[in-house]
Amino acid sequence: MKKLFFFTLLIFLSSCSPKIIPEKTISYYSVDVQKLELKNKNSVNLMSVDGIDYLLTKKIAYRENYKWGYFQKGEWICSPDCMLTKNLLKNLPYLSENSDNKLYIKILDFYVDFQPDSAYSVASFQVSLKKEKDEYSKVFNYKVKTKNSIEDIVKGFDEALQYFIKDLDSWLSEKL
Repeated sequence: MKKLFFFTLLIFLSSCSPKIIPEKTISYYSVDVQKLELKNKNSVNLMSVDGIDYLLTKKIAYRENYKWGYFQKGEWICSPDCMLTKNLLKNLPYLSENSDNKLYIKILDFYVDFQPDSAYSVASFQVSLKKEKDEYSKVFNYKVKTKNSIEDIVKGFDEALQYFIKDLDSWLSEKL
């Protein structure tokens, strides 16, 4: 009877032992635009960079056949608004807290669109500029065709952000 009790106790305790679950390996990616040539010479105060809630995460969003999701093994190093702010500060030296010109940016889209034959890095930004009593607004849309690998998709976002920063600089040089 003692043997049966100890055997049952041993089975019970071993079944309750902690299981080792392998840790999920996640790769981190960042968009990093190289220095660009600029047109604008007037200062502007970057008031905010924000976006749609589902994009303000480190998770990389995608769309495939009208279904939305996030990559399981890849994430942004920081959220798209964080990466955009970093790249704007790096590339637009005329951003100044002392300027009366106020710039607001909202990220409308920042996702991968998977199609049967390729993928697209999709980015869209709504920009508002307040200059004295005037207010200007514009939406910038980018869709860069890439291959299906995550490295190519990140390069597509690099390219889209590079286009955006150049276009934003040109737009600001017209409006300021």
